[in-house]
Amino acid sequence: MSPEQVSRRDFIKTASAAGLAAGVGLQVMVGHAEPVGNKKLRVAFIGTGGRGRSVMSDALKHENLEVTVICDTSPESLKKGQDQVEEKTGKRPAGVGGDPYAYRKVLADKDVDCVVIATPCYWHTTMYIDALKNGKPFMGKNRCRSQPGS
Repeated sequence: MSPEQVSRRDFIKTASAAGLAAGVGLQVMVGHAEPVGNKKLRVAFIGTGGRGRSVMSDALKHENLEVTVICDTSPESLKKGQDQVEEKTGKRPAGVGGDPYAYRKVLADKDVDCVVIATPCYWHTTMYIDALKNGKPFMGKNRCRSQPGS
């Protein structure tokens, strides 16, 4: 079924699936992805500022996950995310950045099983829709506030 043919019912069923990162401390937003056999779940992180790196720290504690790609518009955050993964695992993940829409390259990557979106709140809707169109289960981590201090 192509992304344009997803029915409302299928969308709701997909959106209600859970389990991508049980115990990782992430809020599962859409999708269900599991490693197959001994194969690790290949995860990409979109947004590796302070919050993204904090979530990634939790994810890196799980042996069945492999962070394969880091994406961020900030070269400094991108490098910090790559450094964090390399320090923990000994493998440096690919880096994608520079352009605000560079995350779409990550979503199109067939070697990425799922994505963690830890970007500013105003990007979430666009990125979630793009993830759905690319068939990528995703997790969103945010603390969007409607009012300061809420």
